[in-house]
Amino acid sequence: MKDLLVHLDDSPASQSRLAVAIQIAVQFGARLTGLFAVVDKKISSKDAKPSEQTVTLIEEAEASFKRQVGEAAVGHRWVSRISGNEAMMIKAVLAWASSSDMAILGQYEPRGHESVARDLARQVVNNCGRPVLIIPYAMSHSSTGKKIMIAFNGGREAARAMNDAIPILKQADDVRLAIVNWASREEGESAFTENDVIDHLGMHDIQVRVERFDVDGIGIMDVLLARLAEEGMDMLVMGAHGNYGFPQLFRGSSTRHILEFMTVPVLMSY
Repeated sequence: MKDLLVHLDDSPASQSRLAVAIQIAVQFGARLTGLFAVVDKKISSKDAKPSEQTVTLIEEAEASFKRQVGEAAVGHRWVSRISGNEAMMIKAVLAWASSSDMAILGQYEPRGHESVARDLARQVVNNCGRPVLIIPYAMSHSSTGKKIMIAFNGGREAARAMNDAIPILKQADDVRLAIVNWASREEGESAFTENDVIDHLGMHDIQVRVERFDVDGIGIMDVLLARLAEEGMDMLVMGAHGNYGFPQLFRGSSTRHILEFMTVPVLMSY
């Protein structure tokens, strides 16, 4: 990971997101692109200029970004994109995320700001073709990636996320592989074995501990979230759109559930 992108906006959570991005950039000796992208609904056309308030926000955000990356001796660049609506904002972030090794975005805050597209994270995950690390808006610390849980069901999305996360997994102190034991054998049918996954990660010098969950009528996403809190894990790796073997869930509902209720950073790929 040599080329990272962090999305910044005018929310308080933007600062904790930047702190995590700087930590990861230092860890990998990566360049960090700070992309300040917000919606300014006063812009009615392509040629319209942002409001004075938005211009001030950009200047303050740029100064803060350059000060913090400078203190950390991180290679960097700065970009700002002001859009007149949410769709344009998403396209702007998506374009920059697609040409990065990993994009770092924030969880949407329900009581947040109208300047951030509600569906930004999910749209970028589903369309950029790159891993996306989503940071909770209520994150209480500025580091992540030391204790990681992998939600793996043998599906394409889960395999993509796990392998995209290998550079981060290699530097973790504790890696868990989440395996679900379903009350109904039919619900738990799968083509992969945990030993295959353990062997594959072992070839990358990643040692894995298996976590087994007994699930009977409880959503697997809630089980995972509870376990993350119990064990003090600081990152979840999962495939976007995967239903993790729970046929009652509509496609994509797991992604939406995690994006709404996440308590630790989540690395997603699709």
